[in-house]
This record gives sequence, C-alpha cells and structure tokens, in this order.
Amino acid sequence: MNWEEKNILVVDDVKINYAVLRGMLKSTRATILWAKNYPEALTHFKENEINLILMDYQMPDMDGLEMSKRIKAVFENLPIIFQTANTNDIAGIENEKYYEEVIEKPINRNKLLYTIEKYLMKK
Repeated sequence: MNWEEKNILVVDDVKINYAVLRGMLKSTRATILWAKNYPEALTHFKENEINLILMDYQMPDMDGLEMSKRIKAVFENLPIIFQTANTNDIAGIENEKYYEEVIEKPINRNKLLYTIEKYLMKK
C-alpha cells in the first residue's frame, strides 16, 4: 500500500496508542499526525489536508463522538474510524452518521489497513 500523499490524523490522548498506530502504518508511507484533544485536532485541520481520522472513543475532555459530531459538521465526507477497547461504549449509536466504522483494541493490523484502504480509495 502506498498512501504517500495521504494524511491520517490519530486523535488519542495516550501517546503509546499513537505510537502503536504510527508503527502499524509506517510501511504505507502516509503522513501520520497526532492530536491529543480537540484543539490540537483543529490545528491540524488548519495546517494540513486530512484524508482520514482514527479517533479514540474514550477521551477525557471531550469524547470521540462529540468530536466527530463537530468535525462532521464542517467536513461531512471526512472518514472517521473509531478505535476503542470497549465496543459497549459505542452500543446504541450505530445509526449515527458521525463515524464510518469501529475497530476494537487491541487493533489487528490487517483489519486496520483494510479498513483505512476502503475509505481512502473512496475519495
């Protein structure tokens, strides 16, 4: 996979989670950006064209769903993939239009790459 001209934003408050995802995606040659919170994510939107977001659902100040709602209000077609250790957190919001898919932690690299590829190729 060659995503050399793609920018993927990882929104996760835990640095090790970002590092793991960056390692899983290194071979794709995509630019992997990191935001620990909503204000940092906004900064990346001002400075880069973001092609896809990997969003941690459980965040301390503003959860992933609220962040996704705000992002989708401006960037309606931007793919957002939730990542969570507990899919029960997301139960009941399947019909929401604020994310495309959920990947459960620990993340399977092949599933991650397949899921990202599916949404990057739609654009």
